[in-house]
Amino acid sequence: MKLPILFAGPKGEGSRIVSDAKAGLVVSAEDAKALAESALKFADDAALRDEMSKNSAAAAPRYSRETQARHMIEVLQAVINGDSQTVARIKPDDSVQS
Repeated sequence: MKLPILFAGPKGEGSRIVSDAKAGLVVSAEDAKALAESALKFADDAALRDEMSKNSAAAAPRYSRETQARHMIEVLQAVINGDSQTVARIKPDDSVQS
């Protein structure tokens, strides 16, 4: 969607993805002040919005349902084939087709 992300939630996979991709700002769901400050930061800083929007759009394909399903199939095929070395090497980003 080419939008920056304002993630208000617990620390975990979602917050890590947003932070690592530099696709948005992450705040605790319980911190209303930080949420408001982050929203104002986006409102006041067009360059930040633009940069994080581009990063968000670039990261989105790595986390689509199709990409995640393809990754799961690769892992399951490697397990079925008894290829533990391949299973150990496969990471979600390995499934991304450029």
